[in-house]
Amino acid sequence: MKKTNKGFSLVELIIVIAIMAILAAALAPALIRYIDKSRRSSDLSNAGILQSAAQSAAADETAYTEISGAISKTANTTILTANADGKTNWAIATGLTGLQNNGNTFLDEFTSTAGKAAPALKLRKGAPATPVWNVAITPEGGFVVMINTTELVPSAKDIWAK
Repeated sequence: MKKTNKGFSLVELIIVIAIMAILAAALAPALIRYIDKSRRSSDLSNAGILQSAAQSAAADETAYTEISGAISKTANTTILTANADGKTNWAIATGLTGLQNNGNTFLDEFTSTAGKAAPALKLRKGAPATPVWNVAITPEGGFVVMINTTELVPSAKDIWAK
């Protein structure tokens, strides 16, 4: 009688599964690094967009006049805040003094470019438990974008700088 083989033996299947497991174990760290790098890049890109939106809003004379009274001569002054959850709308920072019209024109100009809701933070590993976007104006009149107190734009620090 002629014997025909149909299919794979158990040993062959175990060998193939073992090879696939070795390949997956070798590729997993690289994939995780790639995903983190992509998320970090997305957060930095969002921060750059927020900085551009703030600069654009400040280009409107009425909007800049509203916030100019709140600018500190010695330190950055946080003008706008929002939770980095992708759902929270931008708001004028609490406790600001010297604002005209409660900063509403600046806020309207900013949100017309950046959107009403703040972007969600993508990189969570090493980030604060409750991340908050902060847009601050420098004593020189420039803008910095931070997650809590970590400056992302113009110069990324901490986990975003890797």
